[in-house]
Amino acid sequence: MNSMDKKATFDVIARFASTPLTAILPSLYPKLLEPISNRVSEGQQRAHFAVNRELITTYWHIGRDILERQSEQGWGTKVIDRLSSDLKDRKPGIKGFSPRNLKYMRLFAELWSSEALCNSLLHNCSGGITWFCWTSSTTNPRDFGTRK
Repeated sequence: MNSMDKKATFDVIARFASTPLTAILPSLYPKLLEPISNRVSEGQQRAHFAVNRELITTYWHIGRDILERQSEQGWGTKVIDRLSSDLKDRKPGIKGFSPRNLKYMRLFAELWSSEALCNSLLHNCSGGITWFCWTSSTTNPRDFGTRK
């Protein structure tokens, strides 16, 4: 490539880079971008709610399992401390299994004694519910939501 060709190539690149993007797009492009952008946002929101719903259901099941074992076999709260430690060892990098959080899971299952009630809570709370939201309200957790 000679110097003349290099200059011509550079001029084309420079001209393209300085051209406003809207000048080279079809006039209806914004009508394409907006609904796609909205669809992405809506999908992210639905995914967020689905993940939260699954986490809370999982935490309810863990709490129920702890409650059942404690009532059937007379296990004390030291089992929760050991369970927390063992879960951290088996699932490194995953947070949320501190003794305090496991006790919240047990309390959650105790207060919302059936899976149907848990599902009712998840579906009746507008905008969904997060685990943080529930555990933050546990000054008096019996007042949270619309438990029956």
